[in-house]
Amino acid sequence: DAQHYAMTYGIAIGEGLGKTFTAGRYARENSHVFFVACNEDLNRRSFMADLMFAAGLEPKGSIPELMQQFTEHLGGIDEPLLILDDADKLKDRVLHLLVLLANDLAGAAGILIMGAEKLRVRIIEGVRLKKTGYDEIFRSIGRRFITLGCLGPQDVELVCRANGLFDETTIRFIAESAGNNLHHVAEMVRNNNEYKQAA
Repeated sequence: DAQHYAMTYGIAIGEGLGKTFTAGRYARENSHVFFVACNEDLNRRSFMADLMFAAGLEPKGSIPELMQQFTEHLGGIDEPLLILDDADKLKDRVLHLLVLLANDLAGAAGILIMGAEKLRVRIIEGVRLKKTGYDEIFRSIGRRFITLGCLGPQDVELVCRANGLFDETTIRFIAESAGNNLHHVAEMVRNNNEYKQAA
């Protein structure tokens, strides 16, 4: 929806539930999708540089010039999508650039602002406390977050079966031990398969 209808969405997903894997795979398998992994070390300039690199552009000029080049580039592409992963790690000043991006790209590009549950809490708390820019961020995503909070036993079973593990007892053990984290599921399945090959 975000890509095809040029919408901006906020997505808050529990850690270890495959957010980055899914977004990265979608970016690899679809055209005109630009994926940026955010982190706490990014300032406004390095954030804009990462956006430019993701779009295949050379980052030269001031921050406003970089923003203009980036938004003009995306505006000239058919159904572009910008995925910002781990946006909860961004500093406030960098997060405020998202409002400008969302405004400049409204109706021209989709934007997914993704992060852990703390992203949702941070934005909503920022709105409640009337912190500068937070209401604009919340408004840009339609004043709501898409959330996914926990890993179900069926999710674990699907991952196990997709990786050649069919023993019900082992699947149940992994589901109980994984602690709501797909990374742990994948590691336990891999260890189980290596153990079976070595035996």
